[in-house]
Amino acid sequence: MNRKWLTRTIIGIINLTGTWFGIFSGTSCLGAEIAYLKNGRNLVIQAHEVVGDKIILILDGSDRLEFEKDWVESFAVLVSSPTPQSDQDPQQNSSAPQYNMQELRQIIHFTAQKHQLDETLLASIIEVESNFNPWALSVKGAQGLMQLMPETAATYKVKNVFDVKENLEAGAKYFKDLLQRFNQNVVLALAAYNAGPSTVTNYKGVPPFQETQAYIRKVLQPRQ
Repeated sequence: MNRKWLTRTIIGIINLTGTWFGIFSGTSCLGAEIAYLKNGRNLVIQAHEVVGDKIILILDGSDRLEFEKDWVESFAVLVSSPTPQSDQDPQQNSSAPQYNMQELRQIIHFTAQKHQLDETLLASIIEVESNFNPWALSVKGAQGLMQLMPETAATYKVKNVFDVKENLEAGAKYFKDLLQRFNQNVVLALAAYNAGPSTVTNYKGVPPFQETQAYIRKVLQPRQ
């Protein structure tokens, strides 16, 4: 079977159904991740691989789909995943406490007060970063509620990056450190959170990246 034709056909199915739950293998693919596509749709997969400018979505067994990186927005760990074996990464399981939206808002409120941050701004960063999804995984490797990169999580001694309180605590500390580094300039701190502080320093301001500029606008736009 022609793989390009198969890929186009499956994309068509995704567009029609919205969420695709493994037509190749029934429920056996309910095991690892949800891939969120930039067209607003999503599908359940076993795993994914990034190869150059391509993303390979592993469905089940030998079934795979290949997309351009731009097709995929982010990934999220399935909370209903089977309990991992002892040799698996403890950060990839569902053992972290789970919270409803009201509880999550209260944690954000407490964290913002603790670190003397604008609560609305902190919540807006989280909304843009992960849409309040503690299990979010980006194509670039950012993880959890505030989309911490592995090196940032390590710097702030995060043990479980998918734990809401740990992730939020580290993300808030990191953003506060960025504010201090850039003289309380919120725009530059946001640019640094998205593109990295060294990038902002090198460009002596907001870098000319469409992604970073759009990120700043989204975070700072009025919220209802």
